[in-house]
Amino acid sequence: MYKIALTGNIGTGKTTVAKIFESLRIPVFYSDYQAKELYKELKVKKKIIESFGVDIIDVNGNIDLQLLSKLIFADKKKLEIINELTHPLVFEEFDKWASQFNYEKYVLLESAIIFESPIKYKFDKIITVFSPINTCEERIIIRDNINKIEFEEKYKTQLEQEFKIKHSDYTICNDGSKSLIEQVIEIHKKISSF
Repeated sequence: MYKIALTGNIGTGKTTVAKIFESLRIPVFYSDYQAKELYKELKVKKKIIESFGVDIIDVNGNIDLQLLSKLIFADKKKLEIINELTHPLVFEEFDKWASQFNYEKYVLLESAIIFESPIKYKFDKIITVFSPINTCEERIIIRDNINKIEFEEKYKTQLEQEFKIKHSDYTICNDGSKSLIEQVIEIHKKISSF
């Protein structure tokens, strides 16, 4: 079984692409969802409180995800703290999850930050989804209900799309000029023929 990473900057449409792979019956692990689940674990919560203070806890005793997002995208050091804490745990969960699909040709891990992490070496192939930055901006402003400045703060924490494209095994262009489904099927056929 091959382990394939699906990545791309915020707003490029990774989740949409992941859903197309799922429609082809490919198991997909959503790392953002898993990270949020980890925040509920006591040991992880304690480490986040140690790094960010008790104000990071909301009235229900959970990590305040909106506040955490604002803090980490405004301060690179805080983003590094969260990444160092969650990346190894998320990948550990991915490994456990993937082990139940040994009969599959491949599984996918969907994450915005593959190249920004040492986990990039743990994948057999990397697929990058890319879109024009103005399209990404429009999508994220609507999805997250944020303004242009907040989008720019989030966007600048990620590597340039050109770098990710250059260092990927496959790319998917999500600018409306090509069918996403056709691009996914083409990559699926290539990986399935290994």
